[in-house]
Amino acid sequence: MEREDRNRESRKLTRIMSTDKIFFIIPFLLGLSYSVYSVTLRTKIGMLAGSNYPYMILITSMETIPGIFSVIMGYYIDKFGGGLSIIFGFLASISLLVFPLASLNILPILVFVFVSSYMLYTPIIYGIILKKAMGSGKKLGLLLMMQSIGWTLGGLFPATFSLFGAIDFGFVFSSLMLLFSTWLLSIIEKPVKSVVSTVNSLGDFARVISLNWKISLGIIMWSSAYSMMSGVFSLKLYNSVNSEFEYGIYFTVLTGIASIIVRPYAGIIVDKVDPIKIILASITAYLLLSLALVIATPALIVILWITPIYPFFDTASYSLLSKAMGEKFQFTAAGIISTSMSIGGTINFLLYNFLKTQEFESLLFIASAIFFISIIWYLFLFSKVLISFRCKER
Repeated sequence: MEREDRNRESRKLTRIMSTDKIFFIIPFLLGLSYSVYSVTLRTKIGMLAGSNYPYMILITSMETIPGIFSVIMGYYIDKFGGGLSIIFGFLASISLLVFPLASLNILPILVFVFVSSYMLYTPIIYGIILKKAMGSGKKLGLLLMMQSIGWTLGGLFPATFSLFGAIDFGFVFSSLMLLFSTWLLSIIEKPVKSVVSTVNSLGDFARVISLNWKISLGIIMWSSAYSMMSGVFSLKLYNSVNSEFEYGIYFTVLTGIASIIVRPYAGIIVDKVDPIKIILASITAYLLLSLALVIATPALIVILWITPIYPFFDTASYSLLSKAMGEKFQFTAAGIISTSMSIGGTINFLLYNFLKTQEFESLLFIASAIFFISIIWYLFLFSKVLISFRCKER
């Protein structure tokens, strides 16, 4: 009897290890798919619309607004499991197949449909990443590094497709990679459901949200400034290079290589330093970058684009919220990140339509001001100990 128990436990451990190996591929495929989609879309817009910032800000907003749904899906997964989230992964991959047929007028609607499904799919992936990291910034950095590797390689495909005049095939390729990631995740859905708590009440959800909304507000402000800056940045980058192929290389490949190198170190630094301090340092770097773009030459724009700041902000934000939300709400924590960034992108869209300016310099100064406000906000939280790093399990 004892031998049978040992054998049963051994088989169970083997299944878990096998599941982990399968999952390790999924962040890679996710990064690859979104990278191919992102570069293909922006290359197509650059070819058809040129330096049309209002159109670009519309596209960027359609990509960020749907993240509002992520926190809802995150809580749903924490309570009921990830089956519904996986269905949205399949829907997102199917919606990408319509992109090659779309005109510029229809494209924003398709972007919204695709990203809405995508944002309802990704909380399950990031939630599993947070659970596997178990509060370790180093493990978190390594898992997120797989996504960076996918993002890096993704830039090569649209660049190559553009050389043969088949840039729209990038959407088909992105669809296939996303479909593959969803299928692999469906294989390990049962192990995912077995570790998900089904007793989290709406009261528990409201409690952890009320305790940690201040962290989320800082991310919202950062995201608003980042969305405004990145829209200008991507257009400046496109106008600073000589071809779509070169644009694809700079947009993802070189930035991805820098991110791959930096991510493990970002995780280690987050473990050794308070995450809030890493967040503050990252936002300060973005503030300086935004100001530098006002006077940057084409060569400097390329250098600034490659500079890896995001891995530090990303890893520190996930680490901070993962610890603050507690073990029972890791999928919700992942959803809060996406939702906060979505709200920030929505604010950027509303702010742009209120200001009615297309002057890059003005937009960059406004983005810099919002970065500065978010720095003051986090300094206030840190100095007053209002968040007190609620890192212990609730």
